[in-house]
Amino acid sequence: MSTHLTEEEQVEALKKWWQENGKSLIVGAVLGLGGIFGWQSWTQHQATQSELASVRFENLHQAARNDQLDAVQKQAQIIQDEHKKHIYSDFAHLDLAKVQADQGDAAGAAQTLQQVADNSGEQAVRLLAQLRLARLKLIQGDAAGAGALLDQLTDNAYRGEVLALRGDIARARGDTQQARRAYADALAANAGNAGLIRMKLDELGGDPDEAEAS
Repeated sequence: MSTHLTEEEQVEALKKWWQENGKSLIVGAVLGLGGIFGWQSWTQHQATQSELASVRFENLHQAARNDQLDAVQKQAQIIQDEHKKHIYSDFAHLDLAKVQADQGDAAGAAQTLQQVADNSGEQAVRLLAQLRLARLKLIQGDAAGAGALLDQLTDNAYRGEVLALRGDIARARGDTQQARRAYADALAANAGNAGLIRMKLDELGGDPDEAEAS
């Protein structure tokens, strides 16, 4: 399965967000827990767990880059068992799904993505998993299923990417006019990987608004 550069950038942005905001989340948790744990012991425990989860995810990510499915599955299971509610567990399973799809296990990839979409505590991650699941369905030839999944994405967090995928779906159905419109709208919405979207649009005859204006 070809994963767009924009999705890698989105995961990196989520990782950066966690690194920048994790401390404040820990502080909030401490305030909520009151006297159950001492401040120092709780923050030290959370920092240690976050660091450990980060190291394990980086090991998994490297294995994913090398398409080492067994290693990715093993590390993902460890992270799931020991850091189930940590965002790195979500990142691990997104990587696992990519390797599964790249190695031809579309059913396994779909199951993994659905798990993230159903269980992640982060809305942005759930949306990203659904977006990848829709793309996987399209790659499998299920344009209707892909479109139905996109219809469920009412959040505008990935609006540009959703529009770009709608263009791919329309193109797969042979609807050139709708595909051109979707690609043009995706570019207007500042979708990632704009160069690829522009190339697809040009292959279909260019921006429909520009054609009408000329």
